[in-house]
Amino acid sequence: MKSKIRLISITGSLALAASALIASEATYFVKLERENLRSTPNGDRIGQLLQKAEVKVIEEKGDWCKVTVTAWIPKASLTTDPSTIQAAHRDEKPAGSGFFFSNVSISTGMLGTQCLGEMTNNSGRDYTLANFIVSVYDENDKLIETAYVIIGNFAKGAKKSFETLLINSQASQIASYKIQFENGL
Repeated sequence: MKSKIRLISITGSLALAASALIASEATYFVKLERENLRSTPNGDRIGQLLQKAEVKVIEEKGDWCKVTVTAWIPKASLTTDPSTIQAAHRDEKPAGSGFFFSNVSISTGMLGTQCLGEMTNNSGRDYTLANFIVSVYDENDKLIETAYVIIGNFAKGAKKSFETLLINSQASQIASYKIQFENGL
């Protein structure tokens, strides 16, 4: 008699677990304009979902739901080796539209103040010409000057050196800078 009770108890537990699993895989939609995706409840932000994004709840923990999202991204944006991601973007800063700059130096010499660096094209497209604006600021965040950087024949995935002259600035006056993609062909 004991073995039948255990069998019924185990079968009942499996049925409850299966129904909970099926219920937890229901489709939901994000209500807010934007909602953060987190690695754990109250953990680091790892992404964001927009309003009406479809998710499936696969686990619940208190006031939190673990969700899955089905979506598409370009294959070129993926890697099986996460160490390559860190190496590719560790010292790079975004310039907008998929461009990243790194190794920037600003120094004053005989010809004026020179801004040198490297730009990476992760925009997903080739550019015959890509135009960037370099803006330099003083210690009070007041704009001192802007200059243009034009990079020719900039293939997707390529990294190229750039340089521009800042005519009205001395390196000692410059506290910060921004580099932004403006447009391209």
